[in-house]
Amino acid sequence: MFPRRTIVVKAVTMAALMYASATFGEAQPAALSLVSPTNGACVSLLTAKQKAFVAMDFDARAAYFRDKTPKNREIKKWGTRPRPVCLEWQGADGRPCDVTVRRRKGGAQVFHAQVATNRVNVWNLEIGTEYDWVVSCGGASASGGFATSPTAPRFLRIDGVPNCRDLGGRRGLDGRRVRQGLVFRTAEFNKSTTKTCPPPGPMTITSKGLEALVGQLGVKTDLDLRREDECLQMSGSPLGSDVKWLQIHASVLCYSNVVASTQGREQFIKIFRVFLDDANYPIVFHCRGGADRTGTVGMILNALLGVCEEDLWKDYQVTAMWGTVGDMRHFRLFTNLMRAFDKFPGATIRERVEAYVKSIGFTDADIASFRARMLEPATP
Repeated sequence: MFPRRTIVVKAVTMAALMYASATFGEAQPAALSLVSPTNGACVSLLTAKQKAFVAMDFDARAAYFRDKTPKNREIKKWGTRPRPVCLEWQGADGRPCDVTVRRRKGGAQVFHAQVATNRVNVWNLEIGTEYDWVVSCGGASASGGFATSPTAPRFLRIDGVPNCRDLGGRRGLDGRRVRQGLVFRTAEFNKSTTKTCPPPGPMTITSKGLEALVGQLGVKTDLDLRREDECLQMSGSPLGSDVKWLQIHASVLCYSNVVASTQGREQFIKIFRVFLDDANYPIVFHCRGGADRTGTVGMILNALLGVCEEDLWKDYQVTAMWGTVGDMRHFRLFTNLMRAFDKFPGATIRERVEAYVKSIGFTDADIASFRARMLEPATP
């Protein structure tokens, strides 16, 4: 048996340890609480100026394209970088925290990081999507959920590359939304060869940009619409050896030439075949600035998916925020592209573009296959 004195000392020591633990919280994890977004909030991925522009009616947006006006000069300064979702919390007291964001439907993880601050920016989330997020630190955790606004476009932050966005996000045939995460449009990833830029052109996309486009978004195919003389001495994609590089000469594939010229039609035949091969997805397509050749292809693809004419105009016009196509010349060129399809039968731009695609040799089955991949299922 222990001496009485030993038992008393041990009892006092244990009581002191229990008091210290309760008083100073050494055995209790610090409470965490989420600050922003609040649970159930709807977060916009567009900046205030971007959001206001896409909400304007056609005439109001067109006013920004009138040459040498204050609005024309203003829009070119806005940029096409999206607004991130800023996650904020409190209670970590400077300790590192693990932050995880998951898509609510299906539970796929879209972001994970360990950060030493009480906030972190999350980029390139999908529009019109619900997410859950969890912050954990020292045994404590807090969780919540938010949704992103469905307002298109889904701009993307790809470091080193301007004018990046998802082709998806807008409503198409039968009100079904065009799927996100399958087709992206951007500017070039390396400088085009010119008289002042010897081949091969140096990389513009950064390592962070590569991680976003290939690592996060999973791009498998780089569809390069630049001419051969713009891609001298290139043998593969700047995105890496694991990404298929398809360089399709598109020198005249701009605006109404896609309909009016034999070469333009031949070029689009080659391009559309890329989108009929399931093995190519996810696909990124681009030319030099991501405006003219890229804009023409983007318009035809989205029209074929049933996106309305108003939204086709919006998708083209937002490129002016980067500083290209923001003038009356380009405004007229895109108008001519729209009207070039008037020679084909159909009451809507979708029907007329569909008739064009059939006229160059594609079948109903080809079009149905493309739509099946690119359109979300109908909502019951």
